[in-house]
Amino acid sequence: MLYLPSYGQILENKPSYIGTTDLTFNAAFVKAGKIKKITAYFSDKPDNQVIVDKGLVKCYEFDTAGNVTRYYFTTVKSVEAVEVKVPAVYKKGRKVSPATVKTEYVYTYDTTFTWFAYDKTGRVIMKRSNVGDVFNTHYYEYDINGFFAKETVCKETNKNLNNIHHFELGIQIVISEETFQYVFQSPTQLKRLCLNDEGKVYKTGIINFSKTLVEENYSFAVGYVRYGNLFEYDASGKLIKKTLIPDANADLRNIFTYEYTVDGILLTEKRYKNETQVNNIVYMYDDQTKLLKSILNREHDKANIVITKFVYEYY
Repeated sequence: MLYLPSYGQILENKPSYIGTTDLTFNAAFVKAGKIKKITAYFSDKPDNQVIVDKGLVKCYEFDTAGNVTRYYFTTVKSVEAVEVKVPAVYKKGRKVSPATVKTEYVYTYDTTFTWFAYDKTGRVIMKRSNVGDVFNTHYYEYDINGFFAKETVCKETNKNLNNIHHFELGIQIVISEETFQYVFQSPTQLKRLCLNDEGKVYKTGIINFSKTLVEENYSFAVGYVRYGNLFEYDASGKLIKKTLIPDANADLRNIFTYEYTVDGILLTEKRYKNETQVNNIVYMYDDQTKLLKSILNREHDKANIVITKFVYEYY
């Protein structure tokens, strides 16, 4: 995907054809800071209620080059309500609060892991996630110009049944292969051909770009489905607006706007469905180190704020 260079900061805010983690970290920043692991702790603050902490986490582990090598997150598998007796409270021999019973919740979790591998230039070449005993794996290849050229999707098993973190390929079934070809139509226009596993073009993209704008329009060879993406940048190369159009024949527009500090660090993100705002996200940093400390995500439709706090480990 064509994009304009972003400022140096812990978060990378740029489009990519290859999705890795929910937050994209700047490898150069992580490497320079010798960051080994980032753990994100989540809680919810519903309107007019106390904070709810279910013990959910996301973890990002990095190699010494700053690339994320393992990412995992927890989800609630089950919840059990437990009644806990609270004794009466006495002060100076007088009962000031009677004995009561309160309800506490005990959570059990599922954990999903994703592993990544990279080439010598830092480009991701493999993404593998576990789904029980089966692994969904994506392999990525690039052409001589550095463009993303091929994706192979497989289901795999691990010979090492006792440890999912030490993978030894067992059975591999190729689910799909998709290749991509690029043709420059002009200095500011690129055609992207998407070919299926039979080598036939099933989708074509026209990408127009300038110093402050990248516009993608895709159409399928069969049917009338069209969709597009629009990325707008300021003069210094920071992404300031992203518009995703899932169906050009429909009215839905998913819009994202971004604001930055004077140092070029991502400060706020606002998300809209057409004209209706659905999220207001604030990124908070340490003044000295510029490390991300927390994220406040206001979910307007849920009347809730998701609070994320970050803890760092170093090499």
